[in-house]
Amino acid sequence: MHLSRYDSHLCYCSNIHPGEDWAAVFAALERHVPAVKRALRLGGAALGLGLRLGAAAVAELRERPAARAAFRRWLKDENVYVYTVNGFPYGEFHEGPVKAAVYRPDWADPARLAYTLDLAELLAEWLPPGLDGSISTVPIGWRADFSGPERLDAAEAQLLAAAATLYARAAAGGPRIALALEPEPGCVWESSAEVIDGFRRLRSAPALAAFRRHLPPALRGAGEAELLQHLGVCLDACHHAVLYEPPRLAWQRLRRAGVPVFKLQLTAALEVSCLDAGARRALAEWCDPVWLHQCSVLPPGGRRRFHPDLPEALAEAPDGAALRSHFHLPLHAAPGAPLASTAGEVAALLDDWRRSAACRHLEVETYTFDRLPEPLRAGGVAASLAAELDWVRARLA
Repeated sequence: MHLSRYDSHLCYCSNIHPGEDWAAVFAALERHVPAVKRALRLGGAALGLGLRLGAAAVAELRERPAARAAFRRWLKDENVYVYTVNGFPYGEFHEGPVKAAVYRPDWADPARLAYTLDLAELLAEWLPPGLDGSISTVPIGWRADFSGPERLDAAEAQLLAAAATLYARAAAGGPRIALALEPEPGCVWESSAEVIDGFRRLRSAPALAAFRRHLPPALRGAGEAELLQHLGVCLDACHHAVLYEPPRLAWQRLRRAGVPVFKLQLTAALEVSCLDAGARRALAEWCDPVWLHQCSVLPPGGRRRFHPDLPEALAEAPDGAALRSHFHLPLHAAPGAPLASTAGEVAALLDDWRRSAACRHLEVETYTFDRLPEPLRAGGVAASLAAELDWVRARLA
């Protein structure tokens, strides 16, 4: 929805709805989107939608112009608009164990580049006139998959090629679409410091020369400003909170370093302030076979330790430690003692954001809804999504 006071946009991400082929994706949208609109009581205002399309749906839509046109008509008829796409999960996202496979193919693999540019073409067809678009994506890749500099070099080369293609399409009259890498615990880029260092490499003279080589001759005068119109960051508040890096500070650090933030994902992490037997029992109920739930553990008086998943963290973390886990919680609903939510850090980020509205794309992204305990799912998906969006709107009033 359009936040007119800030000339910005707020939506929910459709990765909360299972579905990989286009028929399943569209069926879920037809079922849930009107229900979310009713729960929000928007009146005549349009609902913003962050669309998640995996590679299977993208491949179908490329070959089916009639399906693309039908979706465009549906958006108009339902008074819904798409301005951002979640291009992070390439393959199956809800069924079976996903775990670290969600980061593959990574940016060293040509399949990631091809998929992302196809996504951009689809988004360009559906964007409302005059509106910029964004695509969130893998932050290079899962760190364990990048053991040497060659893969990192290959990933950076493909990111520069993606940015150049997006810039050339915009220069030819298409909409401006930005690629937004989403830092996440355990990935090549996880903290704001790593992102800033990564963008230092991408803004170097050799990188800018490589960016220009991908452009048509008439555009080869482009430089850093043009690159940064199409390559930046999606800041997920949960991810930074898991690292014990307050999202508000990550936002400030990135802005000071000149790294563009094209999308804010307003998400809360699961936390416990002091591990004991009761907290361990409570956390054990959140262990999940589908997704990774990366954890940071802060032992009393010790340094933060990273664990790739919640079961490992529970097995190794000492009593008395604080723990945060990458498990997206609804912003409006706390899990109940001894567990808690980092939604307060999202509120602090919004309080800082509203002073400048320097990022125009906001999104709630509680894709974990089906894995939440029953009390947090009471009322159903539409009611929960509407409550999250209202939680955000109330803090921006």
